[in-house]
Amino acid sequence: MGKFWRQLQYTFQLYRHRFFQMRTGILLILLFGAMDLDYMGLARAVKGLDYPASPWFILSVMTNDFMCAAVGLGAVYLFSGAPYLNRNGMYQMIRVGKRRWAAAQRGSILVSSFSFTLSLFLMGLLHQLPRIDWTVSWGKMLHTLSLTNAAQEFDVTFGLSYSFLQQIDGWQAALLAFGLDSLVFTLLGFLLFGIGLCFGRTVALTCVGFLAVLPFSSQAFGIHNFYWLHMISPVSWLQTGLFFTKNYIYAAMPPVTVVFGLSLAYIVAAIGIASLGVHRNQFKWNGETE
Repeated sequence: MGKFWRQLQYTFQLYRHRFFQMRTGILLILLFGAMDLDYMGLARAVKGLDYPASPWFILSVMTNDFMCAAVGLGAVYLFSGAPYLNRNGMYQMIRVGKRRWAAAQRGSILVSSFSFTLSLFLMGLLHQLPRIDWTVSWGKMLHTLSLTNAAQEFDVTFGLSYSFLQQIDGWQAALLAFGLDSLVFTLLGFLLFGIGLCFGRTVALTCVGFLAVLPFSSQAFGIHNFYWLHMISPVSWLQTGLFFTKNYIYAAMPPVTVVFGLSLAYIVAAIGIASLGVHRNQFKWNGETE
């Protein structure tokens, strides 16, 4: 039990050091600013229709192509320091042992992913705070946007179909989206860590960065490949429209059960790659400093 608590303390020490830093703050500020465009349209709709929107409008904001790309690349940026073989990381690895060091690194990535996701959802609610309707249902505004041309009239970026609103409650969709987003961020971090240990940071950033932009370069591959591209790239899974349907606006999306299965398979593979890297890596300092 004593070893477990020491491991937990070490993990949260790494988490505090990794997440609460200037680069994370800058990234969150940029993403907060990027949300302005979506909420400007909502402000016009709230004024024109004369009723507020439920908190679940955040799901539409977080599932458009721009935000998915920004968040995917943001997660790559957040964990770009993996596998953390700088001077401080080498000292920690030598002091605690490489297996305990690797476990703590993965744990800190996991907690950072949940913190990053929570920050995004809270920023969305903060944007909407002056015009929010605190309800557990989808609310009148979102039903109006899904059933009429009000979204086009007020220039609101809105991507939730009426059939989707009928199949699941707002709070349920929010929980699913939060869990899936956290899984995706964790997966990207684990891949960067594992590939970085085995093949170096440059290869890791190239591979994971490619996965992050793949669904948004799909036109170059032809529309018949959209479904398979969305299956391969974890960033596509951020789109809430994949829940319970294969038809999300303009693109075919895999069902939620497939996506969660793929995410778990990716994470297991990433952990396996990292374990192999821990076993084979000579852990030489890469010359970087923090």
